[in-house]
Amino acid sequence: MKGDSMTKPCPICDTEIDESKIMYTGDNTDFYPCPTCENFDIYRPYLEELPKEIKKYRGLKEKIQKAIKEHPTGGNRYFIDRTVVKKLLFEI
Repeated sequence: MKGDSMTKPCPICDTEIDESKIMYTGDNTDFYPCPTCENFDIYRPYLEELPKEIKKYRGLKEKIQKAIKEHPTGGNRYFIDRTVVKKLLFEI
């Protein structure tokens, strides 16, 4: 905890994020405004699994961060779930 605000680690990079800025956006999805990875949405049931997969698969964190940063900014935020991560894992 830093100062008076509670923080929560980004499920991708572990950067601490002010919990008051993490928002439930509906449909079992949370919005994370990570200063390192940039803004993304993540499927809530996948929150606990993602950090484990990042530790298991070398280079996965970087692939996810790159995909978020390359996602067009004019529409929906980048959405992360098991299917998206599997696609990233098998990209060459």
